[in-house]
Amino acid sequence: MFVVFEGIDGSGKTLQAYLLAARWVEEGKKVLVTEEPCIHLPTGLSLKMILRSGERVPVDAMAMLFAADRKAHVENVIKPALNRGVYVISDRYYYSSLAYQMEVPRGWLEELNRGLPEPDVVFLLDIDPKTALERLEVRGTKSLYEKMGYLERVRENYLRLAEEKGFVVLDASRSPRRIHEEIVQHVRD
Repeated sequence: MFVVFEGIDGSGKTLQAYLLAARWVEEGKKVLVTEEPCIHLPTGLSLKMILRSGERVPVDAMAMLFAADRKAHVENVIKPALNRGVYVISDRYYYSSLAYQMEVPRGWLEELNRGLPEPDVVFLLDIDPKTALERLEVRGTKSLYEKMGYLERVRENYLRLAEEKGFVVLDASRSPRRIHEEIVQHVRD
């Protein structure tokens, strides 16, 4: 099974990915939790450094970097794990590019990401950007993309994608345990 968690930073994606992984491990399943950018690959490490530095890179170049990392991620991490019968959980996937990279044409982004395997289920952890920013403040983590107006537009993009592509939308302002139980139920169904 291939499961993806999406949402703005501070929505709880990483926590929910690891809670689901722990549940599956308890059930005796082989599980891999991965993320984008993929820190196990040079492209992902470069992207993480760029995002943390705040360096301004042309938007089309960033889109190509994300797509290159994603294709390498799929070929070197996701597909091999799925082929071995491992349950794969990804913290972000190409939907993040469609939600965040608003300055480039969507058709071009879709073309850059063509041919990728579709997940079995995508969970969108939906949260008000103000609450998400408060969480990030507590964590002490900020990146290039974490500005209120921008995150509001990203959230709107995610909600449109969810409707278009049939994501499971969860209210991420609730308790992590409650969200987790809802995720487990959806996966079982």
